[in-house]
Amino acid sequence: MVLLLHGFPSSSRMFRNLIPQLADAYHVIAPDYPAFGHSDTPDRAQFTYSFDHIAEVIDDLLDALVGQMSRDLAFRSSCANTGL
Repeated sequence: MVLLLHGFPSSSRMFRNLIPQLADAYHVIAPDYPAFGHSDTPDRAQFTYSFDHIAEVIDDLLDALVGQMSRDLAFRSSCANTGL
């Protein structure tokens, strides 16, 4: 898996030429930060627009991705062990 994070101000669109080059060999994820690119723009009353908070959002994304990868690997391992 390859995670591509864009800069400020920018969007995942900056990777439009790179993603196809990586996609044959990797699962490529290029998220847009909240209020950037194609992502939603949360109401300021409900979302703190700061570098620290956006870092927390990305950290939560990484936790979710690693958790999913761990579950996928465990499933594949159990399938291999049972001959599925």
